[in-house]
Amino acid sequence: MAATVETFNALDEDTDVWLSHPKFIGSALVAREQVVHLSAFPAEIAQSQPRPRFRA
Repeated sequence: MAATVETFNALDEDTDVWLSHPKFIGSALVAREQVVHLSAFPAEIAQSQPRPRFRA
């Protein structure tokens, strides 16, 4: 099973990428078509805390 991917415009030309899967949840910052930051956590930990939804 593949992860669900959501993308959002970030500052300048950057893109926020949110990943969700039954076994993990994560996010990444993509700049100039390269991942510059990636965080991922087991779903059981991620689901115990609500995910903030910040949008400028």
